[in-house]
This record gives sequence, C-alpha cells and structure tokens, in this order.
Amino acid sequence: MVSTFGSISQAFSSSVASYNTQKPGLPQNLLQTSTAQWYGTIENLQRTNVDSYIQFSQANINRKQELTTLTTAQNPQQNITNLTNQRTRINGYIQQFSQIETLFDEQNLNELIANRNTFESVNQAYQIATTQLQNVNTLEGFGTNPWRTLWEAARNYAHSSNLSDGQNFPSLTSLEKCVLCQQELDETAQQRLTTFNQFVLNDVSTQLNLINSTVQGKLNLYNSLVIPPIENLAELEQLIPNFRDSYNQFANSVATFRNSIITFLQNGGELNISLQTLTPSITSIIPRIDTEIAQNNQLLQNRNTLVSELNELSVKEFLFNNKTAILQYFDEYKYRSWINTCQSQLATNGISRKIGELMENQAVSLQHQEFVSHLNFFNRDLASKVLISRTRTSQGNTYQRCGLNGINDSINSILSEGEQKIIALSNFLAECTIDNRLNTIIFDDPVTSLDMDNRDKISDKIVQLSQNRQIVVFTHDLSFLRLLIDTHKAITSTDCTVIGIDKYNGISGIVTDEIPYLAKNVQERVDSIRRILTEHDALILTDAHGRETKLDSARKRFRMLLERSVEEVLSNKTYERFSKNIHLKKGNLSSYIVTEQTDVDFLLNLFGKYSVTEHDGGTSTIPLLPNKPEIDQDITDYSNWKNGFKIKLRTFQSTYN
Repeated sequence: MVSTFGSISQAFSSSVASYNTQKPGLPQNLLQTSTAQWYGTIENLQRTNVDSYIQFSQANINRKQELTTLTTAQNPQQNITNLTNQRTRINGYIQQFSQIETLFDEQNLNELIANRNTFESVNQAYQIATTQLQNVNTLEGFGTNPWRTLWEAARNYAHSSNLSDGQNFPSLTSLEKCVLCQQELDETAQQRLTTFNQFVLNDVSTQLNLINSTVQGKLNLYNSLVIPPIENLAELEQLIPNFRDSYNQFANSVATFRNSIITFLQNGGELNISLQTLTPSITSIIPRIDTEIAQNNQLLQNRNTLVSELNELSVKEFLFNNKTAILQYFDEYKYRSWINTCQSQLATNGISRKIGELMENQAVSLQHQEFVSHLNFFNRDLASKVLISRTRTSQGNTYQRCGLNGINDSINSILSEGEQKIIALSNFLAECTIDNRLNTIIFDDPVTSLDMDNRDKISDKIVQLSQNRQIVVFTHDLSFLRLLIDTHKAITSTDCTVIGIDKYNGISGIVTDEIPYLAKNVQERVDSIRRILTEHDALILTDAHGRETKLDSARKRFRMLLERSVEEVLSNKTYERFSKNIHLKKGNLSSYIVTEQTDVDFLLNLFGKYSVTEHDGGTSTIPLLPNKPEIDQDITDYSNWKNGFKIKLRTFQSTYN
C-alpha cells in the first residue's frame, strides 16, 4: 500500500509540473487599492465570480480619461508653492515701502525738529564763545574750524619734536617759542594760545560737533533716499487697481518732502509734512493670497480622492488587459490545489488515526455536553438543533465541526450572524469550563453583532462565571461596558474593576481606573462634573489657564450629561445612543407619560446654554460662557430636577400597576 500510494503521489506531481503560469503582478503604486486587495484573494473565489468581475466598460474608459485630465490639468501643490513665494515677495515690498514711510512719520519728524532746534541752540552758544575768544585775538577767522585743525597739527608737531613736555599743550616749554617758526612768544601771544586751548576743550564746542554730526547724518540719509522704480513693481500693478497712479503720487510726495526736510535741516524754519502711504493697499493683498492658499489646500484634498478613483480604474484596466493570463493562472492554481488535496489523502496513517478515534470519542462527547449546557443558557431552541462532531486529528489535536442536526448545509449559510456568534461563544466557554476547570477567561468584544437580549444574557453569563474565576473583558463598546457594570452590581452588590486605556496630553496608552465618561450613567456624570469643579477650586488664582481648562472640561461634560439625560431620564432607557435596540416595555415607556413641558424646557434651556461652544455658528461674536458659580448652581438645579422626575415616575408606576 505504501509503495502504491507513493507511485500515485509521484504521478500527481508529474502531472502538475507543466502548469506554471505566473499570476500577473500589479504596478507597485496600485497595490493599496480595494480592487488590488480583491485581486490578491482570487484564489479563494469561484471562476465565474472572477470572470464576471474582471470587466472594463466604455463608461470606465471615459471616466478614466476624464479623471486623467482632472488630475493633470491643475497642480494645487505647485499653486500653493507659487502663492507662498508671492506672499514672501509682497512682504518684501511692504518692508521696502514701510522703511521709506517711516522716514516721514510723526515720530521721525519730531526727532528731526528736535535735532534742528538743538543745533540752533548749541550753535548760538558756540557763537557767543567764539565772540569772547575773538575779543582777545586780532587775527582774522581766529576760532573757526580751520584754526581748530591747525591747532591740532601744531599740538602733534610739538609733541613729536620735543617742543613741549610731551603731555600738555600748550606747556611751559611750548609757550616760550612758536612751534612753527621758532620765534619768541610775547606775553600777548602766550595768552592767545592758552585762551584758544580752553576754547577747544570747551563743552559747547564738543556739543556743537556732536549735533552737527547728527544733523549731517540725517542729511546724508535723506540725500541717499531711493524709491524702488515702478519697473520693478509690475507684480503690484497687476494685483492693485490704479497702483501706478498711487505710486506716482507717493513718489512725487516723497521727493517734495525729502527736499523740504533737507532744506529744514540746513536752514531751519517750518516743517509741515503729511505723506499718503502705500503700504495699506499692498498689505491688503496678503489676505487674498492666504484665501487662495486655503482654496488650493482644499483642492489638493479633493484631488487625492480623484487620484484614488483613477487608481481603482487603472487596476481594473490592468486586470482586463491581462484577463486571459489571469484566468489561465486561476485554472492551473485550482487544479494544483486539487492535486495537492489528493496527495494529502495518500499520506495517511490510518491505523494510528483509528486508535486515536477510539480515545477521542469520549472527549468529544464531554465537549458536546458542556457546549449544549452553555448554549441552553443563551438559546434553548438553538441548542436542540446544533451538534458537535469530530472531523479529524492531526499531531495529537482533535478538530471538530459544528453543524445543524440532520442538515448538511453549513451553519454559515443558514443561521444569522448573531446566532453564529452565540454558538461560537458557547463552544469557547465549553473549552474553558470542561471538567470543572477554573481557568482565567479573556473576552474581546464578545457582543459584536448581537441584539440586546443576547447582550443581556452574555452579561449575566460573564458575571456568573466571575464568581469563582478571573474574567477579563476587552471592549470598545461603551454600552456593553455600562451593562456589565450594572449587571455585576445587581448580582453581587459590589463594583467590578474597570481599567481603561486613555490619552493624556497627546500621549496614548495611559492606564486609568476611571470609567470612560460616555459609559457613565447620569449620577456618575454629575459626580464627575463636581469633582472637576473641586479641582478648579484647588488651583491657585494666578493659574488662569488651568482654571479655565477645568471650567471648559466641566461645560463640555455638562452638555454630554444633558444628552445622556434624554436617554436615561426622559426616555427611561427606551433607547440609548450606543444600543442598536429600542426597549418597548411598559416600565420604560412610562417616562413619556409623566414628561411635562417644564421638563423639556428645563433641559432645552440648559442644553442651549452649554452647547454655545459647540454650535455658536461663527466667530464674529464671543459667547458668554457659564462661569464657576453658574455651573455650580446649574448642577444643583439639575440634580433637584432629576430626583424630582424620578419620584414623579415612581409615583405613576405604582399607581398604574
């Protein structure tokens, strides 16, 4: 038998050797499309499905051409780059003209007037000192700037030629003879030298030099002032209506006022200047450019959507062009898979497997009993129809099949997704609890695709199992989390442990033992808001940002509290945001009967008050947000209303029943 099976297996291998057609590969840039994902799994499909899917109609051809035109006609990213560069150039123009306009603004003109006034005052004092000096001198021009220059040269010469004491000039040595002609100096000449030295060192002379230098610097600045030529401003002419006229008026005014300032600095007099500026009209371009940049950013986002659609059509076109090769590859793949299946049947160890079957039958029976026990808890009718049977054994592992008793079709084609989920959960629990095992059980979102009745039963089952073992439930379903908390409290009168993964200050994965706010009931949300207000009061008064952050968090949570109030109080949980079902029971619907206009108005008034930060409709006005005392009073009023409504509801229910 072994030799025969080996020969047959070898014949199978030889028969498939010639089937080597390769699967056509998609371009790398198209691998992320949904059609590419489908193409990656065609081996699991039927040939008719593959054949019918690979089509490319005339409508597809036309749409691909249209998308190609749309995605290549405009380049929003290039537009954004060009606009950004234009914005930089406009800011450069603004800076150039601002520097010119600053020279004619009020502050600068006041500084010029002050400089001229100072010059005139110091110069007057200087003239008085010069007159006094000339009273003791008979030489023409004595005391003027040329004389000061000669004086400096004479002093340097005296020091370098040992005609002074080397430190002071004039000194006793230099007063004896003239340092230039070496003639004897009489008493009058010595007095003139001494007096002129005092004049040079006089503070008035120094002040005149300083202010004269300042005024000369201003004159140089205005003499060198150049306005950018209109030829360099063609871009502004295109962007600003009548810019050339405004520029010419500005340039003429600057030229006129510059001459006025130069004349004023040289001769004094009146200075009346009022320059019409250019920068406001240039600055007005910036918001328009910013708007265009924003529009191109939006176009860039839309363009990404068009590119995605174009890529999908490109993949379909590729598949259609290679359809013959793809179908040939598909047929050969299926044939090779069938041959491999046949070969796997030849490589069996029948005797060993038969012995294993005898030992496995009892284990399968126990597994089935435990499975039916759990399934009875969820759905008795379903438990009577489902049967677990062994299919095969491999490497010491027993594989089982779950099917409907007396029906050959797969349960996937008959039962709903929810029923399949209940069966899978019951089978999982059977593996965990067989032989009275007390293993830790971990659930990952166990109620997905289930209705409310099954969610309630699963919640009860999980709480029951947790009485004598550790149960861990991972879930994103806040409604189910709330259900587990309430069920555990009702059955055990104790709170279960809740550990959340939160995000704080941009950091994910922060572990917290607080229930997520959206999973909290009304009273827990009230307590949460009061805790935040207490934290607000604990902050120091100078921490304005921290205190406002706490108030903002309290306002947002108040709004979500009011939304939850509609579900939990007004509707008495007839419907809930995270639930797919509506609870049409007498106890739930009673709340609609006792609800009055005042109840609705109360909630609407608060909802409008705490929704202003979410729906203020614009930015032209700053909303008046509730402050700390208002929030304190509102939470107190809300608690009183909630308690009163529940008393009213219980009174009606006791009377109605």
